[in-house]
Amino acid sequence: MPGHLYTTIELSGIAAILVLTFLLNLLLRKRLGRYLRFVVANLLCVLIVSSIIYLSPLTSHKNTYIEVVLGFLVPQLAFLLLGLFWLRLNAFKLAIPRGSAMKAPHASPLPSGRIEPAFAASSDAAAAAVNGASTQDPANTIHDDPPADEVNRNFFKRYWRGEFSLPFSFWVVGILVGVAAALIVLALNTIFDVSGDYNPYSLFGFLVSLWAIVILATIWQTVGLWRSATHHMHERWRRGRHTFWGGLVKLLLVFSVLASTMQLVQSAFPQIRETYSIAFRGDPDLPDYSLRVMRNGTEIEIVGGFKYGLATDLDRVLRASPQIAVVHLDSIGGRIGEAMKVHDIIRQRRLITYVAARCYSACTLAFAGGGERWLGGAGKLGFHAPDFPGMGPAELSSAVVDQQELLADNGFDPRFIARALSTPATSLWIPTTQELFAGRAVTDLATPAKFAISGFGADLDLAGAAANVKIISPSIAAIEERDPATAQAIYRQFRQMYLAGNSVAEVVLALQDALDTEFLKYRRMADDKSTIAFGQLAIDQIEQIARLDTLVCYEHLSGVGNANLTNYLTPELIKREAELVAAMIRTAAPRKPTEKAIVEAGMKNIMATLQAGPQRKNLVLYSRTPTPQQYGDFCALIAATYRAALTQPPVTAAALIRRLIFDQAE
Repeated sequence: MPGHLYTTIELSGIAAILVLTFLLNLLLRKRLGRYLRFVVANLLCVLIVSSIIYLSPLTSHKNTYIEVVLGFLVPQLAFLLLGLFWLRLNAFKLAIPRGSAMKAPHASPLPSGRIEPAFAASSDAAAAAVNGASTQDPANTIHDDPPADEVNRNFFKRYWRGEFSLPFSFWVVGILVGVAAALIVLALNTIFDVSGDYNPYSLFGFLVSLWAIVILATIWQTVGLWRSATHHMHERWRRGRHTFWGGLVKLLLVFSVLASTMQLVQSAFPQIRETYSIAFRGDPDLPDYSLRVMRNGTEIEIVGGFKYGLATDLDRVLRASPQIAVVHLDSIGGRIGEAMKVHDIIRQRRLITYVAARCYSACTLAFAGGGERWLGGAGKLGFHAPDFPGMGPAELSSAVVDQQELLADNGFDPRFIARALSTPATSLWIPTTQELFAGRAVTDLATPAKFAISGFGADLDLAGAAANVKIISPSIAAIEERDPATAQAIYRQFRQMYLAGNSVAEVVLALQDALDTEFLKYRRMADDKSTIAFGQLAIDQIEQIARLDTLVCYEHLSGVGNANLTNYLTPELIKREAELVAAMIRTAAPRKPTEKAIVEAGMKNIMATLQAGPQRKNLVLYSRTPTPQQYGDFCALIAATYRAALTQPPVTAAALIRRLIFDQAE
């Protein structure tokens, strides 16, 4: 809306308030005292004009209703002061009787030195004074207010006793209470600053103060209106008229009290109880948070619930370690206000956010603040609508809008936002990786070497390290059964590397080296069944790697490569390998070597099978180094050799696998 139009509307509104105040002041003349009715009339007119202008299609501004009211209320303060001063001056003038102005004394007709009272001239006044009558001429008397003995000037006491008429008590006082409520909320909001940064102490003080005032005001308004309705009904009954309106008001009061009681039970008490728990009990429903600086002070991990104080502690650590560039998040969620504060810190510092394990609920708001948003291979994000005990639909809707704006401001797709925040608070939507990229929630997937390992807690103890190593490599349980000391050494190594902030790739590689070293001790002693199964696994792994990269396959089989094979194997193959390694360790026992003649015969059978099959042309690769173009043929030849070995009788097949795989590796 153009600025000059709004100025014109404002001036017109101020003029309308002045005129309406004068008219309403006349209507309230015999109901309220001089000063109170002027203030009441002015406030009512401000509310009426503000409502009209706020709802008018001509004023398409972005101001809230409270801001519009304040825009008119401020200029009225000067008018109120002038009006009250005028009333005070007028009251002073009315207090001086007519004809009592100071005049020069008439010349006395009596002789000088004689004092004679004028009894005749004052006899009527004296009689009137004795009888309690007024000495003023009724024609000259201004009945601006009822006499003091007829009107108790305390408005609140008069309303409490029900002395006002039912229409006045219902409509005028009802509107006044509404205006006062808006102003009280505004004042409390300013005092406790609940619109600022999330602070449970301020929020608790605001809620307790607000609901205490609401309860007292409700009791005062209800009792006064009930008594006014009772007086109204008695008067109407005395005159022989119906008492419908008085009865209707009482019925409405009953429903109003019930509704207020329900609001206290469903909204006020839960909100106060929850904020008290947050502020004074340490928010026990959420896990404690902790911060862990990693990788030579370049990365930090937030672990636990988003509780009050997290943002302050995070900011303190970031100020002490300005080289930190990455924030790891491992949380089930927490308080939305605290998460938004963490989001602002991350965004202002243009930090990278990364999730290796999980980031649910409020945690996703902090994740959204990252300039780059990375997800680990096992990382999960979980979304749902906001919730807080005692919050009504309007408050929850406002919270949803705030989160929508935050996510949209960080580049999230609107359709993704709509689905995320439409998920009920009692459930959780965990999008797939494809959905996260389509919704622009994630910018990239992290390789194992990209960031420090995280997601196992901030202060990982030895028991926690053991539990996590068993998840990563289940075969460690079999090693622990046979050699507990060696297993404990592996657990300590994992814990040290985790706390030091080594990358996922570094930790996994060190762990795999330690496990391979132990596996070498047991694999030749494993039983035939698990050995044959290991041979089939080797064939499947070779074919899988060759499909992705023949160079990696060749280097792996020739023993010259250092590639991390987990990047080329399917989860199913990785799981099978861990299970077979554990089985081979558990079944390991001293065994009598297979007779050499049986093994030699089996090798001849393998060569015969290869000579008769499609691999005949590739047999030359056993005697010379293949060219890059022949890497695929070499991998196929090795797989065919293992497969030919498995066609032999079980005892022979197991012996051949030990010779072809285990002896070659050694």
